[in-house]
Amino acid sequence: MWFSKILDQNNLMLEIDMPYIKTSDIEFIIQDSNYSIKQYRNNVIKAVEWKRAIPLINVSFHYHIFRDENVPTPEEFLQDYERDNQSFLSLMPQDLIPGIQYRVMRAYPSLIRDAHFVSKSREMGYETIRTLQLDLHGIDAMILLEFKTLLVRLYYDSKRSNQYKNAKATSHQLQNCIDLGLNKRNSTKVGNILLYSEETIQNMIDENKQVNEEENVKIDEKLEENHSYENYSITA
Repeated sequence: MWFSKILDQNNLMLEIDMPYIKTSDIEFIIQDSNYSIKQYRNNVIKAVEWKRAIPLINVSFHYHIFRDENVPTPEEFLQDYERDNQSFLSLMPQDLIPGIQYRVMRAYPSLIRDAHFVSKSREMGYETIRTLQLDLHGIDAMILLEFKTLLVRLYYDSKRSNQYKNAKATSHQLQNCIDLGLNKRNSTKVGNILLYSEETIQNMIDENKQVNEEENVKIDEKLEENHSYENYSITA
């Protein structure tokens, strides 16, 4: 499995919680970014889409947040990824580079939504954790309620993302997760990116806050069993 060079140099980054970022700061970054995936679609070779292994995309995003205490713009995100993985990219045929850029930039809205979800949950008064370690387990957020821990997987509700979600769930074999899909009905839009609304987050918590101590024990045991990031191969 390919890991970003930046992860090899900063293994402590795995377990550091996402710093506190105001949702207004995240929204400020994306509202004028004019994010569009269309410009990266040209000259894409499909082999890069699903068959070619590339360094983990989410590592560069996490590192930017730790370094700058805010999310990157789309341009910064691509620049960070290319810098962090320069040695890998230098070995790639030039005709595959546009496909890699497309794949990286397609992940940008999802990573923004994850960070915004965590920040929004915190502003609502819930202790919410997001680490690279959890991300490599396939968990986008961990919400610590008084008597229960919620493990949340976030995804955009589309045919492609549902296929990825199912593959992700199978590869991690982690039960008792909450899959919270995003669509136009349960979201707010900032710039060109859909984000989870406060109402959607609150409804999810209300529906899943019933205590089940057996679930919590199984969650803790599974996370401890799969503590090493070397067991995972998620690319975004």
